[in-house]
Amino acid sequence: MSRLIVSKPSRIYVRRGVVRVRSADGEELVVDSTVDSILVVSSRVSITSMAIRALSNMGVDVVFLARNGEPVARVYPPIINKTVMTRRAQYEALLNGKGLYVAKVITRAKIMNQANLLRYIGRSRRIDSLRDEAVKLDELAMGLERAGEASSIMEVEAQAARHYWQSIAQVAPPEYGFKGRDQDGKDPLNLMLNYGYGVLRYIVEKALLIHGFDPYAGFLHADKSGKPSLTLDIMEPFRPIVDKALVFAGLRVDVVSGFLSYESRASIIKTVTEEFQGRVYLGARSTTPLKVLNNFIEGLASYLRDDVNDLDPPVIRWG
Repeated sequence: MSRLIVSKPSRIYVRRGVVRVRSADGEELVVDSTVDSILVVSSRVSITSMAIRALSNMGVDVVFLARNGEPVARVYPPIINKTVMTRRAQYEALLNGKGLYVAKVITRAKIMNQANLLRYIGRSRRIDSLRDEAVKLDELAMGLERAGEASSIMEVEAQAARHYWQSIAQVAPPEYGFKGRDQDGKDPLNLMLNYGYGVLRYIVEKALLIHGFDPYAGFLHADKSGKPSLTLDIMEPFRPIVDKALVFAGLRVDVVSGFLSYESRASIIKTVTEEFQGRVYLGARSTTPLKVLNNFIEGLASYLRDDVNDLDPPVIRWG
């Protein structure tokens, strides 16, 4: 299965029973059974209601991304399996203590994945200081056992982030001018990371919906109207995958009026999605980050529904 990225001014429509994407320059693509999702990254794309119906019947996920990579709308089939039981268990977990446990598992996995990425970089570039920072992150991850509420977990996560991003700044390509992680930063790497995390949000939200979760009721991030708290929760352990993809891909991006060009956005989507199809290790087993993500969400649903007694953290290694 594949993703179709629409980055040029285009029209998505149906002709002779087939969904087609026709760009303003005359290029035309047919959306067939090999396409499982369409990412629209340009604001100059139109789609007909007939195309929406056809794509929904085909099970094709259509996602519209803003200039910073945030998904602003999506079209997907309205019928999702196991919604009732999973969502009931999800809401109950906010009160029965399981939610706090899930928050710890998620944050521990994120910090350990950050540590493992620093180890990978330190080993491949022979930078011993990165291995020392990885040890500090491991110690912070172990300290999460003492956290009694979500705010305490977030404090530990913030401490780990300071160590992690200081280390990444040391090895990021100098032409990016990266001084550290800043969501409002206008340097190329911060813009790339923002957009890459938007792509990650799309990947995570799709998996959550397929498994019957409510993306807006989380365990770590505070609930707020319109805030996809659970999506943001599940993204945390998988952010280092985006970091690895974008910090070391050597992408040449164009910034126009503080935003990435359409071509740059398409390159980032391609780079991130390919990274999720790359090879990592979960324990001793070789797998892909995308499989780790889907298996973790499936395991989370089983844990919340009491089908299993524990939740395995998605801790991965590279190389």
